[in-house]
Amino acid sequence: MVERLHGGAAVRAAAWLATLALAGACREGGGQTLSQAVQVLCVSDEEAGVADVNPAERQAAKSRWIDARLEHPEARAAFRRITELPPQERVAALDELVTRAKLERCDWRDRATAGVIPPDLALPELARTTAGVEPLGAAADLLTVVARPDQVVIDGTSIAASDGAKLRTLTAALLAGRSSGDAPPRARLILARDARYEQLVHLVQAMSSAGVRRFELVARRDGEPVAAPVEQPEAPPGAGDAAGARGVAIFVSMTVNDVTVFSVSGADRRPQDFKLVSGGRGVADITRAQEAVVEVQARHPDERSVILMFDPTTPMQRVAELVAAVRAKPDGQPLLPRVTLSAGFQ
Repeated sequence: MVERLHGGAAVRAAAWLATLALAGACREGGGQTLSQAVQVLCVSDEEAGVADVNPAERQAAKSRWIDARLEHPEARAAFRRITELPPQERVAALDELVTRAKLERCDWRDRATAGVIPPDLALPELARTTAGVEPLGAAADLLTVVARPDQVVIDGTSIAASDGAKLRTLTAALLAGRSSGDAPPRARLILARDARYEQLVHLVQAMSSAGVRRFELVARRDGEPVAAPVEQPEAPPGAGDAAGARGVAIFVSMTVNDVTVFSVSGADRRPQDFKLVSGGRGVADITRAQEAVVEVQARHPDERSVILMFDPTTPMQRVAELVAAVRAKPDGQPLLPRVTLSAGFQ
């Protein structure tokens, strides 16, 4: 089942479901039943013939197909309302609509759940005291990606996980159909805690080449989903050229055996402030790495950016922990909130 709703989202969903309760499942004047109308929605992805339509125009084309076939007045109103809801509320509303229509299966509902956290996907778990994360807000203005070892689902469209070219093309097409104002394009990345860093880098590189500049890595803190944000410039820097005009760049690298914190001078690019956190890449090592980052950042108080480098085999559990650890101190005070991911040691 879908993620639990809270606050205003729960109120809006409850109001919508109360309205839906007024809809009857019986025939009205010999027209469609609710079940027949909902079945039109369920088969729309296959029957509307929009698979080859540009992704940026696909939803509008499907909506026109549905509008021409949907006769039941409450179902028409429900469809209009559902398309305006944020993803998690949309899935809850679809679940209720399919249940009331007494349908055992609905492909449209199943595809919509791709935009939220699949119940069988174990997210990274963060400590209750972790401060460097943000609430998981509405996803109306960002792309949502659910990544598995062999499959990536981006806003409901499934592609092979290894097909970086198709991911880049699809991302560009989806962004072309959205208006985010002055905000840079964003994507929410949902990966299992045991997914490897190399898959995350593959996603970030492909999507950033299509224009995405901010990514939300989804994890859980105290049972609730949260976002660990990272930013990706057009040309992610490496240790040799990162400092540039800023004069200094701060790095944290995680290998199989250790975590290292250091800075690079913009003048001669010499590593400095070198601090080795030994012992591996466990929770204690990340805590010590955070302490080292606090020391290094204190020497460069105007710096708010950090570049993280990981061994390709690093699990998402450790990636999420380190991203959160470098973004804020344990007391919640910002540390290095602008995090960039490097291809690292690949």
